[in-house]
Amino acid sequence: MNDVTNMIEDSVHIAEFEDLMQLSDDSLVMVIAERINAHEGKHSIGISFHAAAKLWKSLRSKAQSILCTGDKPKEWVNDLIVGDMRNLVVNITTVLVSQLELSVGVAVPIAALLLKRGAINICSGE
Repeated sequence: MNDVTNMIEDSVHIAEFEDLMQLSDDSLVMVIAERINAHEGKHSIGISFHAAAKLWKSLRSKAQSILCTGDKPKEWVNDLIVGDMRNLVVNITTVLVSQLELSVGVAVPIAALLLKRGAINICSGE
C-alpha cells in the first residue's frame, strides 16, 4: 500500500480538499459524478446526479464496513483523526483507492464527504 500512498500524497492538494469541504453534500455528489464522467471520458452523457447519489449511498455502506466496527469507528480510524489534516485525507483516500478501486480524482471528493459527515456519524448511520 506504500506505492498507492506515495502516489496519493503527490496527488492530494489540501487546498483543493478544503474547498471541497466547503461544498454542500449535494454539490459534493455532483463533483463525484463529474469526476467519474471525466475519468471515463464522458462529457455530455454520463453518470447523472441521481446515479451519483445512489453511488454515494452504496459507497457509504462500503465505507462503513471499512471504517467502522458496529456503530463506532475502528481504532485505526480514531488514530487517523488525531493526526494532521493532510495525513488524514491521504490515508482515507488511500483506503478508498485500494479497497474500492476508485481513481484518486473520484476518491478525494468521497473522502471529503465522509469527513464532512464525520467518521462517528458515518458509523452510526446518520
